[in-house]
Amino acid sequence: MLKTTDKFQITNSAFARKMLGIIPGSEVGIVPKGGDFVLKVVLIENLKRILRGIHKDKNTSADDLLMRRGLMC
Repeated sequence: MLKTTDKFQITNSAFARKMLGIIPGSEVGIVPKGGDFVLKVVLIENLKRILRGIHKDKNTSADDLLMRRGLMC
């Protein structure tokens, strides 16, 4: 079960977060489905957040290709 805080924020268990792939900053929607409501997690945004900065201070694949072609020092 989910609980709401006094500011109407919804909290859930660590197990549910892990199963749904929810990380800090994830976008989660509550969508009506039939007579119930379901959580909808925007997974692509989560992937972008995880991968952002993965090449920080390193060459990207594009940089590597340009260096091999002698177009970049």
